[in-house]
Amino acid sequence: MFETENLECYLQDVYPEVDGEKRIVKMRLYVNPVTRELCQEVDEEIARTLFHKIGSEQLPRPLLHSCKFDLGTLPPYALNFCRDPKHGNHHVHIPAVTISKVEAGKVTPESNEFALMFTVAFEKHDPKIVNDLADLLHEKFFLTFTELQPSLFENQDPVMDLLCRLCDAPNPEFATTDGKFAYCFKHEANKEDGESLRRIRDHQAAVDAMREPGDETETEGAPAGKKDPLLESDFNARNRQGRRNKKK
Repeated sequence: MFETENLECYLQDVYPEVDGEKRIVKMRLYVNPVTRELCQEVDEEIARTLFHKIGSEQLPRPLLHSCKFDLGTLPPYALNFCRDPKHGNHHVHIPAVTISKVEAGKVTPESNEFALMFTVAFEKHDPKIVNDLADLLHEKFFLTFTELQPSLFENQDPVMDLLCRLCDAPNPEFATTDGKFAYCFKHEANKEDGESLRRIRDHQAAVDAMREPGDETETEGAPAGKKDPLLESDFNARNRQGRRNKKK
């Protein structure tokens, strides 16, 4: 995405969404106006689409009003933002964000310049970030993107490796919002005073993760939750007893 640090940007909207067990925050941002050099930082094709050469200058195309760009799957980024980089005592850091829905449109019907718009999404862990963004609605602020290595992004949440704080059970279903401790579903209600929990996996996923090969009590194709009657212990016991009686 943009390589420029402290990129001047505007926040058009911020809203929550739900993705399974995850709480996602999405914000719609725009750079207004966007220069050809900034477009090149995102993708050379965007720069060629929005600008053309007139004489020695690269100018916005006057006949193009708006367009959408398909950039495929962009890599994950970390994001820092602040209200004013000259007074950087309050920088907000979001460790992993995704970028989508890149579009361009004229700043105003009378203007020949373009604004570049895009959506940034991240998982909500700290409600203070959402409050900070709400204060910035329709205002200017400054962003710095840092591209992450995919392997770092995939392992960004170390709480997935924690054990239950009370019983050391692996694959616990809940973690504290600060990421320091985890609880299994049996001990969710026994959290410490002042702790807030977030779900990191569902109970069945935790059970499946604990199951060893050969522990299955269901045959392939059997409806979920129903045991094969041929595997019931009392049936097998009667069957073994029947074979012993025949031998007599």
